[in-house]
Amino acid sequence: TNADTGNNYTFVDWCLFSSGDEDFFKHLSSAVAAIEAQTGMKTEVDEVANGIINTIAEFQPPKIFKDSDYDRTRAVSQWTSQTPVGHQTIFQMALQPPKTGLEIGEEVLAMDEPGPWDMVYVLATVVDILEDEELEEDYLLRYQGGPGGNDYGIHPFSRDQIRKFSEVDEEMSASLEVGDLVLYEYEDRLYTNGVISQKEEGHKYSIYLLNTDGRKLHGVPRSSLMHQFESADFIEDIPDLSIPELLGAFAYALKTEVLEENEQMSLIDSFPIAAGVVQTAFWKGGHAILKWDGSKQVEINLFTYEEDFDLRLAFQEAFTGQLDYVQTVARDEQPRGYGGIVNFASEIESPPHWIEKILTATE
Repeated sequence: TNADTGNNYTFVDWCLFSSGDEDFFKHLSSAVAAIEAQTGMKTEVDEVANGIINTIAEFQPPKIFKDSDYDRTRAVSQWTSQTPVGHQTIFQMALQPPKTGLEIGEEVLAMDEPGPWDMVYVLATVVDILEDEELEEDYLLRYQGGPGGNDYGIHPFSRDQIRKFSEVDEEMSASLEVGDLVLYEYEDRLYTNGVISQKEEGHKYSIYLLNTDGRKLHGVPRSSLMHQFESADFIEDIPDLSIPELLGAFAYALKTEVLEENEQMSLIDSFPIAAGVVQTAFWKGGHAILKWDGSKQVEINLFTYEEDFDLRLAFQEAFTGQLDYVQTVARDEQPRGYGGIVNFASEIESPPHWIEKILTATE
């Protein structure tokens, strides 16, 4: 149990163990209600871990099950009924403006451990700007500390791994809201990510740490918190997308990477939707549909009768290569066909061991 009695209020954390109580949750609810009624304190159940089984030393299972012990009739029927006829890919792309640059000597936060779980940011100073386009990193940073002790070494980082400070971060009077993603300074010059779960008195907060155990902290002062993402003021202004350049990139990528040489393609006249546009292309080997929302989001639905993953990547590179600052944020691949199709033709041709044994035995 630990308590914080500052600002005339108290936090108390405690754990309860119960065994063999079939009405545990009913009794827990009654106990929580009684505590609130008698103490006036607000209670919150952070976690209930049930079904815990103690370790059995030198455990010997009474039976070891094999594949043949399971009924696979329906699984085999579904596998053998699959008939693929095509390959569909959904591309989700977005206009992503670059972040503003950094200056030598500037203090920043560097992502020492990537997210989304157990993310760690370290206070660092920019010592050099890397201008070699072949490098993935943009800056050299000198740590002002590090996990496990002081680390004053120099490390390379890309701009996306760096959080820039702004005047907003210094405004400790600005309130945070429940659900805000934040960085929490858990040690001097070290930060991890969390989410605001409750606003408390005295400009303090309860937060959940976004790590693997989801630990909750109470009474975290505002001075130890800042928004996880840097200010939108650090996003460069870039030109908006336009219908002519999008349709031009669409046609270019299809002609250069998807269609055979001299193969004909039919483009259905595009039609605007508000500020956006939809265009459909047909050719002998498939079709594609482009949709733009008029702002930053672009989606392309590409279907071909032949399965070809390399073709998809080539199309994606050709399309985004024609448009500045457009990047692929998601790509979904799925087979198309009938007979309960969930596998690609290449996967069906090389079945897993459990189905291969059955098919071999029936031949």
